[in-house]
Amino acid sequence: MRVCVFGAGAVGGNLALNFALGGADVSVVARGAHLQAMRDRGITVSWKGQTRRAAVRATDDPAELGTQDVVVVTLKAVSIAGSADAIASLIGPHTSVVFAVNGLPWWYAPRQGGALAMLDPEGSIAAVIPRRHVVGGVIHVTATIASPGEVALEGPLNGLILGEPDGGLTARLEAIAAPLRAAGLAADVTGSIGTAIWQKLGMNHASSPLAALAGAGLSTLFSDPVLAQAARDLLAESAAIAAAEGLVVTNDADLYLERASKLSHKTSMLLDMEAGRPIEHAAILEAPLEVARRHGVATPVLALVTALLRPKARKALLF
Repeated sequence: MRVCVFGAGAVGGNLALNFALGGADVSVVARGAHLQAMRDRGITVSWKGQTRRAAVRATDDPAELGTQDVVVVTLKAVSIAGSADAIASLIGPHTSVVFAVNGLPWWYAPRQGGALAMLDPEGSIAAVIPRRHVVGGVIHVTATIASPGEVALEGPLNGLILGEPDGGLTARLEAIAAPLRAAGLAADVTGSIGTAIWQKLGMNHASSPLAALAGAGLSTLFSDPVLAQAARDLLAESAAIAAAEGLVVTNDADLYLERASKLSHKTSMLLDMEAGRPIEHAAILEAPLEVARRHGVATPVLALVTALLRPKARKALLF
């Protein structure tokens, strides 16, 4: 199986290593010092006191790689449109393209009101990546680049959930999961990827906007009882939107806060704000809020944190 991980930062690097250790022929598309380190030394991932390394083909030019069996896109949602043509260059008649992203993915179809245009404003992604190639992916891992070519995982989870956008269990889902399972990564397949997306989105809602606004890592953030309560409210509001979508989300607020409060991790939204990079404002906040409006679901806390972050995003032309 030829697998290309497109956007092999911390999350993508971890997946690339597991695909490689599971027997796939792996290439990665990356940039900068991280790219050079992977060219020179491969990818190293440290987790739970264990360090594993794998060699991969690393490039910043997807045109070098040719048609793939599987493309795993781990770019931030705001970067996918600008890379859509490059991703499309890797697609053949039978290629599966896994979008393992935070928030609502560009292909998500709400039950009310049609597509969410803000997730693919110019239609540039859909124009070059036909829906039949798309596989939904939900990542559960806390990962950072410790140094170029070296990824550090924090926390108890390291997994990927795969599902068809239109539901159902298929042979291609199992085929993609197989090398990851062989390497020891928790790769699950589901007949309802929408449920998995909203389950993860609830956790994003409980942490990402609060961390970005407070400028704090999770352990510091949730040591404040007011912010911990806000996280509980955001989990509940997110679950209510999912319910309106016909999906049952069962995030346990106590368990979530117990786990999160042990992590010093800074969320990707906070790291992006600190570095002046685009934040995933539309995918994580604006699009779910729009789904809530369509269903008439009250989301006062989500609306508040979205409004507070909106001027920061607009000022930097980030969405």
